[in-house]
Amino acid sequence: MDVAVAQGRKIALMGRSMEANVKLARKLHLLKVDPADLIDIENVGRFAPGEVCVICTGSQGEPLAALSKLSRGDARNFAVGPDDTVILSSHPIPGNEWSVGRVIDDLHRAGTEVIHSGQEPVHASGHARQGELRTYHQLLRPKNFVPVHGEYRHMVHHAELAVSMGLSSSHVLICEDGDQVELSAKGIRRAGQVPAGFHYIDGSAGDLDERPLEERRMLAEYGVVMISAGVNRRSGELSQEVIVSARGWFEGESDRAVLSALTDAVREALVVALREGERDGEKLNKVTQRAAGRLLGQRYRRQPVIMPSIVVG
Repeated sequence: MDVAVAQGRKIALMGRSMEANVKLARKLHLLKVDPADLIDIENVGRFAPGEVCVICTGSQGEPLAALSKLSRGDARNFAVGPDDTVILSSHPIPGNEWSVGRVIDDLHRAGTEVIHSGQEPVHASGHARQGELRTYHQLLRPKNFVPVHGEYRHMVHHAELAVSMGLSSSHVLICEDGDQVELSAKGIRRAGQVPAGFHYIDGSAGDLDERPLEERRMLAEYGVVMISAGVNRRSGELSQEVIVSARGWFEGESDRAVLSALTDAVREALVVALREGERDGEKLNKVTQRAAGRLLGQRYRRQPVIMPSIVVG
């Protein structure tokens, strides 16, 4: 903000958390800025690009954050273009590299100049350094210590720092999601675990367990093959021909041969099973699934979800 004011620019804030944090910092007198230098984001269009500095959320590529909306052209109040420069004063958090890269690409598509920590030393960290952490330990003198935040390696280093400051290693615990910690007059100890992790909420149906999610992943990655046929219980013959259809991997003429071979393999397997006296629908479904899976896996190196429907009547 000081640099923007020194350059004669008005400052606009974009993003709810950015607005809330600046409001709180000003209320606590931690951030001093003349109200005359602040403008509402709705009024940005009244100024030339060189007269405004917009400070916004979204440096980690969050899809609903202000910067992502600007990069996609979805922001309500203004659009970025060739006259604008975006400075990302952050390093991508591990795992966010793709999201941040996508935002940078979209900004370049809009003709915007982008400056990030991979090019210039613009990274402004909000995390305490080791010396600052030592100061906190000296001031607080904790009796027990559980490091939080960061990757596991960061917590290990923080725990080692606490021990180096005189804290007994028996009073230091490195925990992960789900770990239970019991506090008592004697200190702290591990007290078991509780289930913890990501929960997928499927509309109004509530949480989904892992099985349907795994099925959805398989459908998305491998596609699905549906196989149907009818069997005459008395004669032990096919009353309805084998029909094979696929979704998610059919690529045209080259795959028609696959479906034809699959149809023949399933028909042959069913005929053999029927000759041996098999009439149970569930078992015939398994015969169909094994025959289709064997052919697709061994000859075509494919593993789609196979859904057989053999009706015995």
